[in-house]
Amino acid sequence: MQGVRINRIQPNSQDHHYHHKHNIIQHSIPESIDDNEEYASESISSAGTRSILSNRSSIRSVSPPMEVIEIPRSVNRISQLHTQLSNVPSSIRTIKTISRPAPSFRSYILSPGSPIYRTISWIPTKTSPMKENEIQQSTSKKNKHISKMYNILFAAVVIGLGIALCAIIILAVLLALKSNDSSSNSERFTSSSCADNCMMSITPFQDSTIASWQFDGSLSDVNNVYSLLYSNPPNVVYRTGNIGEAVSFSGAQYVYASTHFMNISYRSWTVEVWLLLNSVSNTRGIFSQCQTASTTDQCLTLSIQNKRLHLGFTNNDLDGTTILSASSVTWRHVAFVYDYILMRQSIYLDGVLEATTGASGIPVGPYKGQSGNVLIGRTDSGDYFDGRIDQLQVSGSAKTACQILNDATLTAYYAFDIGASYLDSSMNVFHGTSNLLITLSGRVNHAYSFQYEYSYFQSQAFTAYDSNEPFSVALWVKPFVVNGGTLIHLSTGNDGSSSACFDLLGFSSSGQLIGQLYEGYDCCVCCVVNPLISCPCQSLRNVAGPTMIVNTWTHIVLTYSSSNGMALYTNGTLRGVTDSFSSFPSSSPDYTIRPYITVGNQRISGGLHGCLGSSPSVSSGSYRGMIDELRIYSRELTKTEICSLFHV
Repeated sequence: MQGVRINRIQPNSQDHHYHHKHNIIQHSIPESIDDNEEYASESISSAGTRSILSNRSSIRSVSPPMEVIEIPRSVNRISQLHTQLSNVPSSIRTIKTISRPAPSFRSYILSPGSPIYRTISWIPTKTSPMKENEIQQSTSKKNKHISKMYNILFAAVVIGLGIALCAIIILAVLLALKSNDSSSNSERFTSSSCADNCMMSITPFQDSTIASWQFDGSLSDVNNVYSLLYSNPPNVVYRTGNIGEAVSFSGAQYVYASTHFMNISYRSWTVEVWLLLNSVSNTRGIFSQCQTASTTDQCLTLSIQNKRLHLGFTNNDLDGTTILSASSVTWRHVAFVYDYILMRQSIYLDGVLEATTGASGIPVGPYKGQSGNVLIGRTDSGDYFDGRIDQLQVSGSAKTACQILNDATLTAYYAFDIGASYLDSSMNVFHGTSNLLITLSGRVNHAYSFQYEYSYFQSQAFTAYDSNEPFSVALWVKPFVVNGGTLIHLSTGNDGSSSACFDLLGFSSSGQLIGQLYEGYDCCVCCVVNPLISCPCQSLRNVAGPTMIVNTWTHIVLTYSSSNGMALYTNGTLRGVTDSFSSFPSSSPDYTIRPYITVGNQRISGGLHGCLGSSPSVSSGSYRGMIDELRIYSRELTKTEICSLFHV
């Protein structure tokens, strides 16, 4: 180690500003040097002379002794090494580095102030180019290997994306085929495509009710405030009504309330009633309350004049547009409305606006009478009604057109909620009865669960049993099993039996949803006895839907009209239709009275009845599952209305 002088330079050395330019050399340092410090040295050699720092270095130098300088730990020695090596010729950069585990090494740097730094001659070793070539070859091989791996990975990604894309396309095609597996007329709706309609504008009969007379064998008001008296006691005549019974007038009787004045002056109000018209000739009084007929706005008269509906306050009158006709079978819903805020009169027939004073923009009224008896079936001037009156209701609000439509066509609405599980929330009060049913959390609030052999719900809310009347039935179901079961059954006997009983909705033995409807026709069974006589025969027209899914809520709607036939919907989608046909013809003797509608079963006790069937047919029996939101309409619902019910 002669000729080698090692000076330690502290951070305040004059040469400290050169540290960032130094060449860093790493080599062995004798063990006498403090192990707590790190050093670096570089062997710089020429041919024929061994390194002054190590007898194992393969690089030789003829340079004079070099001056090695210690640098503090805070200096980034690795950065300095990279900086200096970048300034060394490429052929010299490959040097042998010998490392020992820390802390037996010290980091040193060659001072630029040293003479050896300025006079050194760089001569590469004979082995350096070879090592560089080996490194380049190794690097090239590694690059090729990496490139190959990248290519394989890229190809795998492309193939994976292609497979995923194909799977998505196949899935989309399958879903499209599934959604189109019904009739070509099928159409799917979403909540955004449901046009504005009146489906949710339901007004329960209790809402703002001032008085309500159901006339089911009684003249009492449901609120027990405006009980009526008969003009010719005790001969009150009741006949079959639109719902239950109705009071019958022959053109010479009426009923009245004299105990309390009904104060509907200077306010909004609605009067609704069901009428069966025996005669429309002359003036026919429906409802009246009159203080004086000679003073404007003090005599309220609701009647039929000139075969049209009439609303009058005296000198502020409104007439309907439809020419009415007498009928012994057709019930008509009539509504008279006064809106005190808008000062407007309106008349509705069967839920449709007939006439209104709002079109003229001229304020009318209000009714200002402060006294007078309530008369039903007669005007104050003595014009009597001829026919039947049923379900007359007076409300203390001006009902909207949508509310009137639902009052006229929503036959029954069973929400099956706790506290009102068997009650009808429509204005018709078709309350039902139930057996062995459990109220559970449902599709909307609560629902009925049918779990036993004789579980059922029953009412007489099905009114479309005569003269090809249209109807719609809507409900939510969640079946536990689908291999058969009756959803809705119709019969004239309350036990589920009759000469022409049938399942309106149910499941086949394979789980397919089936809709069926009675079809009466004349056949030649009697021709054997008398060729000139034909006999009435019965059959069922059916429509098939999809196979049902267990433990899943599904919305079902079945509609009928004589012009469009039957249509079956699930979840807002049309699943099947029939051709037009006549159901419940007037010539058929099987349904002369309103049938019972039994939900969740074909019978209430005993064995199954021998009812009508079809092919494919409902596998009649006890339904196992849940039912919610049962609605029955006396009209054929539109597609957008069905869409709205599905998205409730």
